[in-house]
Amino acid sequence: MSTVNNPSNDNPNSAASRLEIQKRLQQRLKTRTDTTSRPTPRTYQQLPNFLQQVLPDNYTYIIKSYKELELETFPGAPTAAFDSTFYVNIASSEAIEEWRTAFHNKTGTIFRITRADKVKGIKVIYHKDFHCRHADIAAIKYMQKTYAQKAGQRRSRNTNCQCLAKIRLEKSRLQLSHPCEIHLVYNHNHPLETFNLTTPATPATPSIGGGSSGSDDSGKSTPQHNFDFDSSTSKFKFYS
Repeated sequence: MSTVNNPSNDNPNSAASRLEIQKRLQQRLKTRTDTTSRPTPRTYQQLPNFLQQVLPDNYTYIIKSYKELELETFPGAPTAAFDSTFYVNIASSEAIEEWRTAFHNKTGTIFRITRADKVKGIKVIYHKDFHCRHADIAAIKYMQKTYAQKAGQRRSRNTNCQCLAKIRLEKSRLQLSHPCEIHLVYNHNHPLETFNLTTPATPATPSIGGGSSGSDDSGKSTPQHNFDFDSSTSKFKFYS
């Protein structure tokens, strides 16, 4: 009489082995997503000096890695330089754009999109890479047509700046307090663009950012212009 071989009878430890493998996988998933394995969140006042100079202050941060870089010495050089990866307490694409706007307003950094993955919102909610507008953008292939049209501007603006940011937001099975991960290399090699949005317009000098009309030497009204920064396009929108 023939018998059917049962793998579980041949190897009594097979069920225990499968259970051990399942436990390891669950532990690996927990280690990857659980905030208990991360450092304690820091308020803005608890950040290192270089990060305080750059990061928006209405957020809390979990620092994953932080390394200070050598400062540039040219006139007008930024007073902070670092390479850091951190988590921020923001959980939506809209909140990320608000953070980017606050970052721009504080530092004067103008980012261009290097890479933007198409996301369906199933697992990845937001994934974009950015580079400084003064980067060696000729090396970025998918923008070659735009660069060819503005070759003169590219030559005058390019300083081969290495400042960049990578922002990623994923859905998680756990309720994370700081789900957004940002890798920021802040090491500009050029003076930053700064915009004084609060200085009132002076007579005979048309200015950007004034809400009222000025006047020239002849007494005629000189229209002023307002502008808003659009974080989704990293450009300023002007309007009368």
